[in-house]
Amino acid sequence: IGDSFLVVFRTAVDALDFALDVQERARTHPLKVRIGAHVGPVQVEEEDAFGSTVNFAARVEAMAKGGEIWLSERAKQDVAGEAAGRHAALAWRERPDCALKGFPGTQRLWSVSSVPGPAA
Repeated sequence: IGDSFLVVFRTAVDALDFALDVQERARTHPLKVRIGAHVGPVQVEEEDAFGSTVNFAARVEAMAKGGEIWLSERAKQDVAGEAAGRHAALAWRERPDCALKGFPGTQRLWSVSSVPGPAA
């Protein structure tokens, strides 16, 4: 997808773990990676995924700046429901009223940092 990657995971927790790992590895490089995650059904045909879930995830990713991880409300709820101990130190920042191109109304999104303490 241009200069992006679309990666599909079975769970939001798996996606978050991957995103945190990518960001941690990118810290030693000048490369700033932005990541967005959403949860929902996708259609796969001939090694390509598409549908409204894919479009929504792309809009979530577009809200992030370099070096940030953003999740949709649904992805955040799934992560919270899992209550994995390894996520206890994450710093979450609510991003209310985000307008996403092609989707009506506004959405509540979340940015997350692996650094404990207040989010920027």
